[in-house]
Amino acid sequence: MPIKTVICCNEESKRELLSHSILESNTKFVQMIEEVSEHSNSRVIIDLSFECEPARIDLLRRSGKTVVVNSVVDTLKEIDPSFFRINGWPGFLASP
Repeated sequence: MPIKTVICCNEESKRELLSHSILESNTKFVQMIEEVSEHSNSRVIIDLSFECEPARIDLLRRSGKTVVVNSVVDTLKEIDPSFFRINGWPGFLASP
């Protein structure tokens, strides 16, 4: 089964997400943003560890995937208007 979603996050965020049991079995977790390119068959990249850095933004942009970033401070105007942005503050993933 092809991977549909790649989530870049730390172990704590991964545990919080998995505790909800809402993820499909074809979700892949990575810790380093460079690892997303290893999953070319994915459709969506969710970057919960997002840093507003030009190299990271460029890597996500070049993926050609639907991109969702966790950015509490920076808006899509500063990041990339084609991305989707969430405010994933601490504890957000553990909330019902």
